[in-house]
Amino acid sequence: MVSDDISWIISRSLRRVERSIRDANALDKLFSDKGIDQKGVRNKDLFGPHLLTSPRAKNISDAGMFSIGVTKAVVDRFNMSIQAIKEQIRGRPPVLDHCPFSIAPDCTPSMMSRYRTIDGSCNNIFNGFWGASFTPFERMLPAVYDYFDKPRQTSVKGLPLPLARTISTRFHLPSVPANLMRDRSHMTMAFGQFLSYDIQRNALATGYDGANIDCCTDNVERRRHNCFPIEIPTDDTYYSPFNRTCMNFVRAFPTPNLDCYLGQREQLNQNTHYIDGSQIYGSDQFTSDSLRSFTGGTLKTGLDPDIPNMLPKDTNNSANCILPQLISNVQCFMAGDVRVNEQPALASLHTIFMREHNRIATGLSALNNSWSDQVLFEEARKIIGAILQHITYNEYLPEILGSAIMYSYDLYPRSYGNIHGYQSNTNPSIRNEFATAAFRFGHSMVHDSLKYRGSSLLFKDLFNNPTTLYHANGGIDGIIKGLLDWQSQKVDERLSQQITRNLFERQSGFGADLAAINIQRGRDHGIPSYLSMKAFCNVSDNVHSPSVWSSLKGIYNVSEDIELFPAGVSEQPVTGGKVGPTFACIIAKQFEALKKGDRYYYEYFGNQAFTPKQLDEIRKTTLSKVICRNTGLHTIPSKAFRIDNSPYLRCSSVSDIDYNHWKCGWLEWELWRPCVNFIRFRIRTCSGPRPCATHVCTGNSFHVEMCDSHAGVDILRIRTNIRIFESMLKQEEKINGTVDLSTAQDLFKDVIRQ
Repeated sequence: MVSDDISWIISRSLRRVERSIRDANALDKLFSDKGIDQKGVRNKDLFGPHLLTSPRAKNISDAGMFSIGVTKAVVDRFNMSIQAIKEQIRGRPPVLDHCPFSIAPDCTPSMMSRYRTIDGSCNNIFNGFWGASFTPFERMLPAVYDYFDKPRQTSVKGLPLPLARTISTRFHLPSVPANLMRDRSHMTMAFGQFLSYDIQRNALATGYDGANIDCCTDNVERRRHNCFPIEIPTDDTYYSPFNRTCMNFVRAFPTPNLDCYLGQREQLNQNTHYIDGSQIYGSDQFTSDSLRSFTGGTLKTGLDPDIPNMLPKDTNNSANCILPQLISNVQCFMAGDVRVNEQPALASLHTIFMREHNRIATGLSALNNSWSDQVLFEEARKIIGAILQHITYNEYLPEILGSAIMYSYDLYPRSYGNIHGYQSNTNPSIRNEFATAAFRFGHSMVHDSLKYRGSSLLFKDLFNNPTTLYHANGGIDGIIKGLLDWQSQKVDERLSQQITRNLFERQSGFGADLAAINIQRGRDHGIPSYLSMKAFCNVSDNVHSPSVWSSLKGIYNVSEDIELFPAGVSEQPVTGGKVGPTFACIIAKQFEALKKGDRYYYEYFGNQAFTPKQLDEIRKTTLSKVICRNTGLHTIPSKAFRIDNSPYLRCSSVSDIDYNHWKCGWLEWELWRPCVNFIRFRIRTCSGPRPCATHVCTGNSFHVEMCDSHAGVDILRIRTNIRIFESMLKQEEKINGTVDLSTAQDLFKDVIRQ
C-alpha cells in the first residue's frame, strides 16, 4: 500500500533531517566562534528589537525543519501533492512524534474562567491552541514558495524576480509634504503599530546561543539555510557611495502545522493572536510575572524620582539601545513586547496603558479591599483588554476601513447591552497575508520626524533611543501632543526615507530599507501574488491610478508577478477609509475573525461577561480620555485619530471609570424619601458583579424611621433643590437655561410624587 510506503519514507527521512539539523547547528557554532555572528551589536549591524527571538521559538523551529524535510522526501518519492499524501495517512497518529502541538492543552480549568490565560491558550476550549502564543500564523490562501520552502525568487516565466531594493527605489519613492492626509493624525500611525504588536510578533532565525546571524559576510549566505540577504544594486544612488552591496536579512524560523502533519513551511507568532493587551502584559507567564509588582494588582514602574510612573527599566539593555554615555539613569524600558523601544511614540503608548492599568487596579482596590493582588491584576487586565478592543473597533478601524466595510463585516460595536456573537468554529489566528503585507500599510503613514515641543525630531535619531522620554519638561506629554497635532502621511506607495534608508542606522550608509524588507519578507513567507489576493477578495479592476499601475508593470514585466505589499499599499482608498479595497478586505476579514473567534471579546454574553453597566463604562472610553487620564496634557482633540475640526476635550472635565459597577457589597444609601404620615425611608442596593463572592452583603436594604413634618419639609426642600437648582447633578442631567415659574411648579409636583 502507498500509505505503508509513505510510513517507510517518513521514518527514513527523519534520520536524514536529524543529520541536517545537527550540521546546521554546528555551522551556527562555527560562525559564532569566528565572530561572524555576535550577540552584541556592531555599528554596521541592522539590529532592531524585532530580532529578539525567544529561545522557545528555536526549539519549535527544529520540529518545523522535520516537517519540511519529511514532506520533501515523501513528495519527491511519490510525485504526489501534499493534500493527496494527507489523504493516504488520514486517521494515523501525527507523523512528528516530537511536534510541540501534538498534545493539546487541558482546557477544563478554563471553561468557566472569567479571565484569559496569559498565553491565549484555551480561549477556544475545543481547539486550545487557536490564538495561543508560539503557534503558527494561519493563511487565507496556500503558500507560494520556490519548491516547498525556498523563498519565492522566480517569475512565472522562470526569470528572476526584480530585487527588493530595486522595487523600493523605483516604486516606493520618498514621502513629500504634499502627501499629507488632511484629516488623520500621526496618532493613527502610532496606535496602529501599538495594536499590531499586540497581535503578532514573527520569530526570526537566530544563530548559536541566540546570536544575531550575519548573512552579509562573504559566501556565508550560500551555506546557511536561514540567510536570505537583500542584494543592493551596484548603481544604488544612496548605498553605493558606501561600497555597500548587501543588506542583512534572516528568514523567519519554520514551524510545523497545528495538526503536526506534513505541509509547507509555516511561520510562528510569538505573541498571542488576540487583542488582549499582550504587548502590555506579555504572552507567557515568565514575562508577565517579571512585569508585575504583586502588590495591589499593579504593574511595576520605574524608580526614577525625577520622572515617576514610567515603565520599568531594562537594566541589562537586552534590546541593545543607543544610550547616552554621560547620563547613567537613561535606560531602555521593559514591557510585554520586546519591541517597546523601537521608537518613542510606541514607548509612550506603552507607558500610558501601563499607567491606565495601575490607575484602574488602584480604583478597584479602593472599593474592594478584600480582593487579592491576583484578582485585582486580572480584573484590571480584563478591563484594559476591553478598552483596547473598544478603541480598535469603535475608533481606529472605522478611520482605516470606512463605514461601508465596517457594516459589511459587522465590525462596529453595539451601543448598549451584551451581544451573542462568539463562533467556536472561527479560528481567530493572525493570517500571514495580514501580518506580512496588509497591516504594514502604516509604514506609508510615517513622517520623516516626530513633532516635539515645536521642533521636529528625525526618526533616524530616535530608533532604539529612549532619551526623549526622559525630558522632564516634555517627555511623553510632548510626544503624544505632537502625534495628536500633526497629520499622517497618506497611505500610498510613498515611504519616508527615514525608513527606506536609515532604519535602525548606527553608522551612516548602513541603515535598513523597510520597503525592501517587507517585499523580502513576503517572499520568505510564501505570500501569494497581488493578483491572487485581489481575486480572493473579489476586487474589481482599475483600483490603481494609471500611472501607478504602469509603474508596477514596468518594474515586474509580468502582472502575475506583482507582489502584495507594493501593489496593495498603492491602491486608491475605499470610500471613507484610507486603504485600498484589497488591503481593506484582508484587514476586515482578520478583525472579523478576531471578534467572532474570541470567546472573551468584551461585548459577549457568557461566564466571562461584563455586566451591562460595566459595559457602559467601557463604551464611554476613548483613546483621548485614556490619554487625558494618564498625562499632564490640558486640552487635546476629542477624537485622537482626527485632525480636522473635531471639538477639543478639556482633560480636567474627563471623568474616571465609575468603579461602583465593580463594587462588592452595599452601595451608598439613597436619599431619604419625603416624610409621609410621619414615616420616611431610604434604600440601598447590594452590588455583587463577578468576581464578587456569592454572599457579599449582610444587613437590610431598607431603612425606615419616624419623622415629623419639619423633617418632611427639609427632605422636600433638598430634593427640590436638586431637581431645580441642579446641585449634585452630572452635566448631562442638568436643565439647560433658566426655569420659569410654571416649569418650577410642575417640577415641584413631580418632586412631591416621588
